[in-house]
Amino acid sequence: MSRRNILIGQFSHETNTFSSIPADMNAFCQRGIRRGEDIMHAYRQTKTPLGGMLRVVEDRGWNALLTTAASAHPSGPVTDAAYQQISCEILRGIRQAKADRALDGVLLALHGAMVTESLADGEGQLLRQIREEAGPEVPVVCTLDFHANLTRAMIESASILFGYKTYPHVDGYQRGEEAARSLDALVDGEIEPVARLKRIPLLIPLVQQKTAEEPFARLVQLARRLRQQPDVLEATIFGGFPYADVPEAGAAALVYADGAAQPALQAAEQLTDTAVSMRQEFRVDLPRPDEAVGQALATSGRPVVLADVADNPGAGGCSRHADILMSLLDRGVREAAVFLTDPQAVNSAFGAGVGCRLNLMLGTGKSKRRVQAYVRALTDGRFTFRGPQSTGLAGSLGRTAGLLVEGIEVMVSERRVQTRDPEIFRSVGIEPSRKKILALKSSVHFRAAFEPMAARIIEVAAFGAANPSLEQLQYRRVQRPVFPLDRMED
Repeated sequence: MSRRNILIGQFSHETNTFSSIPADMNAFCQRGIRRGEDIMHAYRQTKTPLGGMLRVVEDRGWNALLTTAASAHPSGPVTDAAYQQISCEILRGIRQAKADRALDGVLLALHGAMVTESLADGEGQLLRQIREEAGPEVPVVCTLDFHANLTRAMIESASILFGYKTYPHVDGYQRGEEAARSLDALVDGEIEPVARLKRIPLLIPLVQQKTAEEPFARLVQLARRLRQQPDVLEATIFGGFPYADVPEAGAAALVYADGAAQPALQAAEQLTDTAVSMRQEFRVDLPRPDEAVGQALATSGRPVVLADVADNPGAGGCSRHADILMSLLDRGVREAAVFLTDPQAVNSAFGAGVGCRLNLMLGTGKSKRRVQAYVRALTDGRFTFRGPQSTGLAGSLGRTAGLLVEGIEVMVSERRVQTRDPEIFRSVGIEPSRKKILALKSSVHFRAAFEPMAARIIEVAAFGAANPSLEQLQYRRVQRPVFPLDRMED
């Protein structure tokens, strides 16, 4: 068997169309665009989809054609200029490989919920172009995020798609390995995937998509059982990303069978019918900040984690709302640590220096307030993920300041980063396990690393672009009827 030439790339963005923060080239550069061999240096031996793909490629002695790996923190739509530049780099790699007659397959790490200024389905367009460049015979295999909004264009252009099975996403590495192994089987003609996609007319709040807990755990377990049926190659239930107001947003069932459509269709319909029957279980009713702080203070043990789910930068939030901090200050709480993004506050802290006192405005909107702050620490914001998610991957908060505000430790970052790893707090000298209350910005991902240490977790309904009360958002493009925006009869 000749040495296989496998093109590898990544283009990932989760788009919140209710967010006003654009994903331009600067947003992708901030998180780090890797090209060529730099992809190997950045992602090899990391618990990421690319890490899993690279492991299989190395083990099997394939020739990795490394193109571009780009991702940006969730935000508003990707600018057309950024989309064109990154897409063109990946397509250029395919054209070059084809010209050299050296392309046996394509492996891509995508998200599945990318919206651009001009496109409702960024990945569908990218995969369509990749298929045109690669030709009909070259296998194109991709990983997708659990929150992908599946579209027909994605299914028709890719050979097979592997979605995460967990939320928090701790299985990206395994899905990357799985994708690479399936590409091997496709090249050898050992499998013939036939896909059936069923859109589920549900917009599910992120806090109700936790795969290890009810109600969503029931659907994950059903998908696992369906994968064990004869001829079924892959069965995935996708939670979807409810903050992308696009026609095909929402949950979906995707099933691949080997050479036959009927097993795939039956499995997809079973997942869909079960999910729809459970729709009332996906409603949420979360406490407001002051109520949540009261619940935390009444809880024995430490730390109590207050998760600001609405202002989660991992779902497109600005990460600047300080409602929880202000509730803590109003109650005179001291043993607490809070995470915020505030470039202006960071500039002021760096201008003053460690050991100085500042008069600062923190927060935004109704939470904005002037506070007295002591500058305790200043860092470059670099850290390494040590928790179960993205283990070994380098992260950056941009310049970061550790402040002391009336006894509360407040870390303010230059860049929006979801608070999903304790190393983020530790990067400014805060040991999260010792605090009575931790206020962080995340919907579910934080649970992978923080749940083992937490005495209690309280999800908080504050303010932000990822409001869990979906009925309050102004949807205009999503296909209707869809729950919970519309009534659905049994």
